Amino acid sequence: MNVIAPFSNNDHCTIIMKCLFRVPSLCAYKRTMWNYEGSNFDLFRNQLELTNFNECFDYDSIDDVCESVNEKLLKVAKETLVNKKVIIRPKDKPWFCNAHRKLLRVKNKLHKEAKQHNTPNSWKRFKDARNEYFSKIKQSQNEHNKNKYESLCIEGQANSKKWWKLLKQVYKCNEINESIPPLEVDNKLIQIMQKRHQHLRGFQCQEF
Repeated sequence: MNVIAPFSNNDHCTIIMKCLFRVPSLCAYKRTMWNYEGSNFDLFRNQLELTNFNECFDYDSIDDVCESVNEKLLKVAKETLVNKKVIIRPKDKPWFCNAHRKLLRVKNKLHKEAKQHNTPNSWKRFKDARNEYFSKIKQSQNEHNKNKYESLCIEGQANSKKWWKLLKQVYKCNEINESIPPLEVDNKLIQIMQKRHQHLRGFQCQEF
């Protein structure tokens, strides 16, 4: 903090203060993923019937009872249901997966070898790996965007809240309020255009 002379004809001194705002970084973490479609729930239910849950109620604290029940449920679930441990990286793009990460490591490794050996063959291997990596990235990104657009039709029929949320994600929240989409009336498209004059604001319909 510092105090300096007043600006212009101000009678008060100017106070300068520097604030340091630290944003916590998003770290990778492990998470258990469950494959319910490929699991045998009959086996899961049979194991639950054989589990002695009466032991969980020997504690005096309700928190300890809940923790004990959760431990037994998770133990049976991990032994009978299909599951695996995965690493969640919050900074990854939605279309980026472990296959892309593997291609990225290969690309970087071949680039390092190409710089070290500097032969036409090593550079060719690097360029091939680079082209494959970016091709897979572009393909996954296009499929991800395509699925989002197709989901607009499906989600709109079931849940309007999810539909509007998805619509804002697709159009980046900025283009939704700019204009109204075309309307089809009697097999004709009506474009509603927004006026942006200085003294006149409103909408104008145009048929095409």
